Amino acid sequence: MWALLAYFVLWAEPRAYAAATGTEPPFDFGKRWREEGWRGLGEGLGRVWSRWAQLGRGSKGIEGVVGRFGVQVVPFFWAFTTLQIILHSLRIFSGFDAVQPPALLALALPHLPPPFPSLIVNALKYAQMGGAFLDDLAGLVVGVGFVVYFSGWVGRGEGGSWIEGAGF
Repeated sequence: MWALLAYFVLWAEPRAYAAATGTEPPFDFGKRWREEGWRGLGEGLGRVWSRWAQLGRGSKGIEGVVGRFGVQVVPFFWAFTTLQIILHSLRIFSGFDAVQPPALLALALPHLPPPFPSLIVNALKYAQMGGAFLDDLAGLVVGVGFVVYFSGWVGRGEGGSWIEGAGF
């Protein structure tokens, strides 16, 4: 999930922003890379981080957030959902979805009539999958929070370069 977040923060969103504003993408490893080298990469990262840092500034409510929202909307939800379906399917088909019912329930399961044990075990499997989904979702929310928080340190304004401050 962290790799998916990094892909969208560092690659997909800057490309969408460049397409929407008519500017060139910050990570163009063609002509710009040959001309500017690491300095051009640092300036591109500075522009990316400054847009994310804008989300953490100010407290004007939802109107202020929408007004200063420089981060472009990308199809992150669909990529996250697709990845979750793939991961949960792999988990089911590989056999890693075995659940251990609580001790008293495990003692009572063999004595219940036939449809109930499978219903209970399947409900526990779905609860386990729901917990894994919520863990992944919470990790992404924390990751976006880290991006917004730390971009306030790294992004020094529009076009600022973090490479210069790092000594490159």
